[in-house]
Amino acid sequence: MKFKEKQEVLELRKQGLSLRDIARKVPVSRSTISRWAREIQLTKQQSKALISRSAVAGNQMKGAQSHKDKAHNRRLQWQLDGELMVATANNLFVAGCMLFWAEGTKNRNSVRFCNSDVEMMKFWIRFLLHSFKVSKDRISIKVQVHLENGLSIKQIEQFWIKSLSLPSSCLTKTTIVQNHPRSKGYRKNKLSYGVCQATIDNTELAQKLFGAIKEIAGFDKRLCLD
Repeated sequence: MKFKEKQEVLELRKQGLSLRDIARKVPVSRSTISRWAREIQLTKQQSKALISRSAVAGNQMKGAQSHKDKAHNRRLQWQLDGELMVATANNLFVAGCMLFWAEGTKNRNSVRFCNSDVEMMKFWIRFLLHSFKVSKDRISIKVQVHLENGLSIKQIEQFWIKSLSLPSSCLTKTTIVQNHPRSKGYRKNKLSYGVCQATIDNTELAQKLFGAIKEIAGFDKRLCLD
């Protein structure tokens, strides 16, 4: 190992020099300098100084923060729009929002609802179509099911598609739930048609829902804003 060169690298790093500056002074590869320099923990002041001296790093940080702020403001505006929707809401809208609050998956960029009750899933789809004007082709359907029930995967998938009045293109790959190795196999009361999950990947829709829920329920906390 190049003992002398390593000591030079460590000493220069202790002084707060960047890896690029050290490479100009010590004739070893950049990857070697990087590996050796890891042994030295820069102080907060040295780290700040390096960042301030790097125009590229500074611009990247400013750009990233600006993008983050703009995205935050968009989500906030959509939540405020959702709050305003409550003023003219009908029973379907209120019931759908409360159902999602209770049973839906909370994610700031997507709306996901999962249930084994076909009537509940039919209501959920009707809520999306009428209250938020979601087009059917934007809804993704995923089924999770056991097969020890005398039904084929195709029969189960067609059951959900027909029940929810959705095109077959909405279907994604069905998940087959395997019995645990210690299981005795078939269990009574197993769901014949499994569980259906409906997903819409849309930040605006999710944020409007959260805003409406906040307004209907009357609490201060904003759900999934950041």
